Amino acid sequence: MHNAVNLMLNISQAAKIIGVHPNTLRAWGDSGILPFPVYYVGPRRDRRYRIEDIKRYLETCECVGNPRDTSRNRRKKGATEIAG
Repeated sequence: MHNAVNLMLNISQAAKIIGVHPNTLRAWGDSGILPFPVYYVGPRRDRRYRIEDIKRYLETCECVGNPRDTSRNRRKKGATEIAG
């Protein structure tokens, strides 16, 4: 069985995969517009994102920018893909 922490990404990893800056991902989470949950772990309340949520998001919306803006419909050049 996998350890749940191993199936989660920190904010830098998630932002790199999506193709945005970590501050952008942080702002989306703070404003409540992310289409997937943010998990806060540890005493510092570090943000974590489930790999499955990120994969599902990328399968349904390959846009970069506002997660609600699908009209841009493009990926950041060099964005990292999730193996699977």
